[in-house]
Amino acid sequence: MTEVDKIYPQFYSLLKEAFPNLTESEYQYCYLHIFGFDANDEAKLLGINPASVRMKRTRIYQEVQLKHNKETFLRDYIIKNLLK
Repeated sequence: MTEVDKIYPQFYSLLKEAFPNLTESEYQYCYLHIFGFDANDEAKLLGINPASVRMKRTRIYQEVQLKHNKETFLRDYIIKNLLK
């Protein structure tokens, strides 16, 4: 994720401040998810299978206490909380 850090130096600290209870692998997932990668691309870049990506996404929804449904988008929620 160092390339993102070069372009957006405060991104990691903002992410960590907004969501302090996530694990490092969940932060890595958020990096990819916020930039619009789909589950298959996220899986390839993280070196895991797409089912694991879906499980990771579900755990993040639970961790940030966000209801997981079609009307609630994790990407939008992350961006909204980073811009506070």
